[in-house]
Amino acid sequence: MFSLLQHHLKQPWEIVQDAEADLLIVNLDSGPPGSLPPEVPVIGCALKPRQHPSGTLHRPLRAGELLALLTEQAGSAPVAAEVPPPSVGGLAERRFRLLAWPAGFEQWPAGWHRVLASISREARSPADIAARTGVPEAEVGRCLDKLESDGLVDVMVFHPRPDAKAPAPRQGRWSGLAARVGLLLGFPR
Repeated sequence: MFSLLQHHLKQPWEIVQDAEADLLIVNLDSGPPGSLPPEVPVIGCALKPRQHPSGTLHRPLRAGELLALLTEQAGSAPVAAEVPPPSVGGLAERRFRLLAWPAGFEQWPAGWHRVLASISREARSPADIAARTGVPEAEVGRCLDKLESDGLVDVMVFHPRPDAKAPAPRQGRWSGLAARVGLLLGFPR
């Protein structure tokens, strides 16, 4: 179950058995836990969680509860400063995804509404947003700055691999058929 949740989480999580954990999940049905490190958050799990303190998870763990717990912990845990991988030739770009629509967005400029809609389902770069919406990139930047200052966007830094090639556009059925017929008839590509 844990491996299925990984792609729903913003941070990578892994199960460890040693003391280097960021979160401990303890089985409360097996008795009181032994000595625990004081700086690590401890969450209990039990067959009957209502008989234990608030925040106790069901045992066996349920995917929804575990996902909520890990998402909450990722938001509240101090994140160690990571050194981003070196960008190749300055190719690193920031991508934005809307977390929540701002209150009173109706009073925002009309172009900003298109910006909000374009990032509501998928993270996009400012250049991509400008191309999709027709809003000038400087205006897109002002909108994203406002959203970022209000904490309404998730910002991801994307580092493309230098050896990665963009996937070739997929041809439709008819264009592929037309190309094959053209080759059979002797037309050049």
